[in-house]
Amino acid sequence: MLTHLISKIKFKDDSGSVSMLMLAVLLMTVMFGTPLMCLGGAVSAQQKLANSADLVAIGAANEFLADLPKPCEAAKKVAAQNHVQLLNCEFQNLAVIVKVAVSAPNFTRRIGVATLTARAKAGL
Repeated sequence: MLTHLISKIKFKDDSGSVSMLMLAVLLMTVMFGTPLMCLGGAVSAQQKLANSADLVAIGAANEFLADLPKPCEAAKKVAAQNHVQLLNCEFQNLAVIVKVAVSAPNFTRRIGVATLTARAKAGL
């Protein structure tokens, strides 16, 4: 019955149909673009943290391989300069392994990730 009534309706023109199409395209762009931007930001933040972990490990390994005292203190100093927190600093054979962390960006906290961590190893 409803389809019979709808088929009897005659539309005089198509004015406004392009506006509705553009509105649908805009809505789809926002729906898919926003999560992708958040994902890209999270990947970027993790990569920056991994680079900082590499720098911290290289700083500690430089002190360790030069037989200077307290290479983990040097790692803490490099971590502070890179605005990350040194969680762990350990030695294995002739290498230094560090673990660093940083607070996650706001958009990443919204999905339940409060802290980003990274590990790095440097030495021989």
